[in-house]
Amino acid sequence: MDLDKKRDFVKEIDDELDKSLNAGSLQEKSQKDGSNILIAEENQLRAEAEKIDSTENQVEEIYKRFLSRVKEECKNAELAIMNIKEKDILFVNQFTNDLEKKSAGCKEVVYDLEKELNDCWSQIINLKKITDYHIGETMDLDKEGDFAEEIDNELDVTVVFDIVGYIKAETSGMLGVGIPPTLFLTKFIDYP
Repeated sequence: MDLDKKRDFVKEIDDELDKSLNAGSLQEKSQKDGSNILIAEENQLRAEAEKIDSTENQVEEIYKRFLSRVKEECKNAELAIMNIKEKDILFVNQFTNDLEKKSAGCKEVVYDLEKELNDCWSQIINLKKITDYHIGETMDLDKEGDFAEEIDNELDVTVVFDIVGYIKAETSGMLGVGIPPTLFLTKFIDYP
């Protein structure tokens, strides 16, 4: 080989070497640039992740405060409902006690009235026994010659006997037991 050819060959090798060094250098540079880009992107992603973590922490903190507030409101509402129920129970108990007292008072009044009515009917029955000498016939209660259905001057009682021995008594006055004149009684009493 000729010297020129050798030189050209060496030059080609040098050029190839330079090219490969340049390519390696470019590749390194590219790798460095890519690495820098990757590092920058990684840093950016880390910053965004930190923002997301910070936002998540804020959201979690807000959620915890909200949950705490909801629990507090539920507890307050539950206490309010319990207070209302307690007041209602106290009112019902008081109302029930008042009603029971009034009912007991009414029962006592009814018992007294029934006792007075029984006394009245006892007097009427006694009157019938006294005057019952002819069942179904007219009777003169005040012995003045009048007939049945007259009003006795002392007792203010009209007594009417039917044919089977029942008595119908009505009062428009006092029977000696405190019944007011406005009370009208009608009762059938069976006598054997």
